[in-house]
Parts: sequence; C-alpha cells; structure tokens
Amino acid sequence: MKIVRALSALAGLMTISCLESPAHALVQSGKITSTFLSQNYNFAFRITLDTGFSGCTNNFAYRNALDDNYQAYVASLISAYYGGKSVTVYYDVDGGGYCHITEFNVS
Repeated sequence: MKIVRALSALAGLMTISCLESPAHALVQSGKITSTFLSQNYNFAFRITLDTGFSGCTNNFAYRNALDDNYQAYVASLISAYYGGKSVTVYYDVDGGGYCHITEFNVS
C-alpha cells in the first residue's frame, strides 16, 4: 500500500514533458488501462490506453529494457497509471507494426 501511495505522489510531481515531438511520431492521449512487464527484447514494458493506439497491429505501446531512460519511463508511466493521470504518448510504428513509445507527457 505504501508503494501505491508513493507512486501516486510521484505521478503528481513528475511530468516528462515533450517540448518538441519528432515529426515522424504518432500521438495518442488517454488514461492507462493496463501495464505489462516482459523480457528485455519482448516488448519489455507495455501499456494500453482507454483510447487505444491507432496505426499499429496491436493495442499496446512498448519500451524495451535497453531503450534510453527505460527505468524513468517505467516509473513515471506506472505512477500515472496508479494515480489515474492522463498521458499523451508519442510513438513510432516499428518494422513489425508495433507501437514503440518515443516520448510521453503526464498531465
């Protein structure tokens, strides 16, 4: 229970802001409805949104463990999930048609 409270507090304080999103990124806003953790290269951290993700062959967006700032992304997105915060996710479609998170904003 203390972890949930700490993550909720962190979500209120932490915002990863996108000052300028890449020209090639797609964007989707909503609330996170689920999270999933897997192996390093098997879409290691996944989220689903209540609004879904368009342009992809799946209904989740992911970060792999070796992506830049992986731990900060995971901590902030889990905090947003437990805090009930809205997120704006910028993503690219990878070669397999899956949504790869490039940036996001918690609001």
